[in-house]
Amino acid sequence: MQQPGVLLHHRGDFEVLLGHLREMVRYEVSLYAHTLMSNRIHLLLEAPTTDALGHPLRWLMTETARKDVRYLFAGRTNRVA
Repeated sequence: MQQPGVLLHHRGDFEVLLGHLREMVRYEVSLYAHTLMSNRIHLLLEAPTTDALGHPLRWLMTETARKDVRYLFAGRTNRVA
């Protein structure tokens, strides 16, 4: 059972998030440091402008949420008639 407030449950969750961080290069964002914990993420990022940071962060959070939704409902969904 998942615990409230825990974002990353298994080693694979951390690896998926690290893969997403590697993919952020396409947005011209520099990642200088990161700390991944089960309930939070700290990132030290640099973007060419402040406005340029919104899109990559939105992408990162969306991709992470998609992974979490798939995990939450894996094996629990029934066929739609």
